[in-house]
Amino acid sequence: MRLLAFFGLAAALAFALDLALKHGIRSVTTSELGALNQEMSGRVNSEIIISGSSRALCSYDPQVIHDVTGKTVFDIGQNATRTDFQLAFLKTYLKHNIKPRILVQNLDPHTFGLSREIAYPATYAAYLNEGEIYAAFRKVDPGVWKWKYLPLYCFAVEDDRLTWVVGAAGLFGLNPRETLIRGYAPGNGVMSSEFEKWKQHYTDGETVDFDAGGVEVFEELLALCQEQGIPVVLVFAPVYNELNPWIRNRNRIFDQFVKTAGRFNVPFWDYSEAPLTQRKELFSDALHLNRVGAELFSRDLSERLAALIATMDWPGASNRSGVAGVNPAPQL
Repeated sequence: MRLLAFFGLAAALAFALDLALKHGIRSVTTSELGALNQEMSGRVNSEIIISGSSRALCSYDPQVIHDVTGKTVFDIGQNATRTDFQLAFLKTYLKHNIKPRILVQNLDPHTFGLSREIAYPATYAAYLNEGEIYAAFRKVDPGVWKWKYLPLYCFAVEDDRLTWVVGAAGLFGLNPRETLIRGYAPGNGVMSSEFEKWKQHYTDGETVDFDAGGVEVFEELLALCQEQGIPVVLVFAPVYNELNPWIRNRNRIFDQFVKTAGRFNVPFWDYSEAPLTQRKELFSDALHLNRVGAELFSRDLSERLAALIATMDWPGASNRSGVAGVNPAPQL
C-alpha cells in the first residue's frame, strides 16, 4: 500500500507539474511562444496573414506591409515546417481567429515535400489538444501520443531547447526577450561560407523532395481558402540567386506552382530571380533574407498588395482576385 501510495503521489505530482508548465507556456507573451499564444487564443485577427515556413517567418516585415497597405498584418509562419504542418496551423488559426481578408502563402523549394520530422516538439506541447495539429504530427510520428498523454514526457525526452524553463518562468509572469514583430523574426548578419560548403557537398546539385501527397496537401490548403472566401497570393520570396541552378528539379517545382495557381485562379508572384537576389549582403543564408533584405522585399510586395487590394471589393473580398498565373517580379 505504501508503494502504491508513493507511485500514486508521484504520478499526481507529475501530472500537476506537466499542467503547470503547459499553463506557463501559454502565459508567455513575447518571442516565438508569445506569437504562437496569440494565434492560438484568437488575439490576432489581422486583415493580412503571412503563412509558410521559416522563409515566411524571416522574409515578410508586417510593419512595412502595414505602412504601405494600411491593413493589419501578422506572420504565422512556423520554423522548420512543410506544407502539411502549415495547413494544420492555418486550420487551427482559422478556428480561433477571424478569417483574414488576404492570405499570403510563401512557397519554398520543399513546398511539395511532406514532413519527415517534427522540429522543436516542446514548442507545441501546450497545444497538442488542437485536433489538426495533433493529427498532422501523428502522421509523421505515431509516438506523439506520448507527448500528449504521458506527463512531462515531451519536456524530459524531446525538449532540447529547454522550453520547460520558459514555461516555468511564465508561471511567475517572466517572459523571454522579445525577438519577433507581429510574428516576424528579423534576421541579422550576412551569408557565411556555409553555402559554399553546401555546393561542395552537392557537386551535381540537389534533387528536392517532390511528393504527390505534397501536391495534394498544397491544393487542400488552397481549396480551404477558396471554401472560406479567403483570397490567396502565392509568393516565392527571394533566395540567393546562386542557389537556383543547384536545385536539379527546380523547373518541375515551378511548373507545378504555375499549374496549381492557374487551377485555383490565384496570383503567383515569383521573386526567385529578381535583381535583389544577386545581392549577397541581403541574405543571412541562401534561403533567408536578413532584416535589410526583408525590408526591401516587403516594401515591393506591399505595393503590389496595395494595388491588388484596390481591385477588390474590400472588405468583402471574394476568393477570386481576377489576377491569376505567374506575375514576374518587379525590378527591385
